[in-house]
Amino acid sequence: MTSIEQESDIDLYESLFGDLWSSSILRYSILRLEEDIHIPNGEIIFTSEEGNKSEEVLYSEGEFEIREKQIPKTFDLLREILGCKYDIGTECKFKMEKRRPEQIFNNEPQSRVFKKRPYTELHAVFEPERYDDYIDEYAEKAEELQEELQRAQEPYYDISRSEYAYFTHHFRNSSKSEPALLLFAETGIELNISMEEGTVTVVIPPEIKSETALCYLPLRPYGKKKGWRVNLKDENLSETDDGRLKFVDQPDLEGINQTRIQLLVGEELIRIERENIPSKIAGQDLLNPRYRLMNEYDQSNYLESYLTGESGDFELAVLNVFSAAGYFVQTFGDSKFNIPNHSENKNKTQYKEIDLIAHHPNQEYVLFVECTKKGIFKKKDIISRVTNIANEVFNLEPNTERSVSSMSANASIVPIVATCQNLDQIDDNVISEMKDMGIRIIDGETLKEIYKKCAGEDGTIEFA
Repeated sequence: MTSIEQESDIDLYESLFGDLWSSSILRYSILRLEEDIHIPNGEIIFTSEEGNKSEEVLYSEGEFEIREKQIPKTFDLLREILGCKYDIGTECKFKMEKRRPEQIFNNEPQSRVFKKRPYTELHAVFEPERYDDYIDEYAEKAEELQEELQRAQEPYYDISRSEYAYFTHHFRNSSKSEPALLLFAETGIELNISMEEGTVTVVIPPEIKSETALCYLPLRPYGKKKGWRVNLKDENLSETDDGRLKFVDQPDLEGINQTRIQLLVGEELIRIERENIPSKIAGQDLLNPRYRLMNEYDQSNYLESYLTGESGDFELAVLNVFSAAGYFVQTFGDSKFNIPNHSENKNKTQYKEIDLIAHHPNQEYVLFVECTKKGIFKKKDIISRVTNIANEVFNLEPNTERSVSSMSANASIVPIVATCQNLDQIDDNVISEMKDMGIRIIDGETLKEIYKKCAGEDGTIEFA
């Protein structure tokens, strides 16, 4: 929604939309509290119809009446109301409310006279200055009139959005009635987004064609795509039945999971939406709930920099990769997690910890993972650790002749060293020797590929 919140805004919106409207309808009530205290409350509606000056009393009963005026002015009328130069039947000064429109206007009030307010409607709130001195008295009077208005027939109830029950509950969210003149000015702008079809449709009055633009601001993945602006061009415009112009954009959203879409007139933000991009449009299928959850938490894509060793906790990153890949992962990287030696072996040395132990969901095998940023040959003792832990915990004799040691008839142990180094940075002799020992090496680039693969697979990515 757009909102006039200070007098200088009148000039701004007149420059943008001044050609859209020709006249105003001023429909308002006056409640007499004392002989010289008349509190106005109502609405100003800008219309494109040419209007002659006219005035009509719609209702008059005791201390209350409703009037309607047709005025061949729009923004000038707002200036005259603020400057006390327009006679509405009572001497009253007005001030502009400086509140965000979402705090004042409710798009979905439940009312039997409700007509959904357009998102792109122009609004303003003009509050009587003397009202603050008569809050309680006005609230009491307005509450008495509330039942009368709700029982009344047309044309009285159709303006109740300006009266106590509707106005207070749906527009002001206040415990007491707060009278004001509300501006409702329909711009004729529409923004329709269909991410299933990958289209963004804008409908506008022809008067603002050259000022209107769409802006796309990709949010996820963070920092991967720059935003862009689309101006409305004549060759892409078609005319609607009511004479407005229609523009259909099919933005390139490949590789984007979420974006903001902004509708601008000039430099004024008219509407903003946040949209999740379906996989068929984004070009990737996010079937994996664990990947989606990690993607939600890691909006700045820290995981990738962790896996390459540029920053952060490499072991934590590896844990999340195996978790996204479908494994049940336990972490024992703290040195306090050494497993005691309860065997009959005379060597009573405690068994050193293993950074991560990842269990296959079908118990087909268990991954014993040591994580290191450099010096992977020092991790060759993973074999002795795996052997001791397998024997102590699982009561199994490992088969060192295979890269996957026999753990049972249905399960195996896979020793892995995960490193943020690329394989081409590691000595070939080290790789060959560790392979001969039955140790798999997974480097940073492989870990990143595994993680990306997780996006489209909800099952388990196999390592053995």
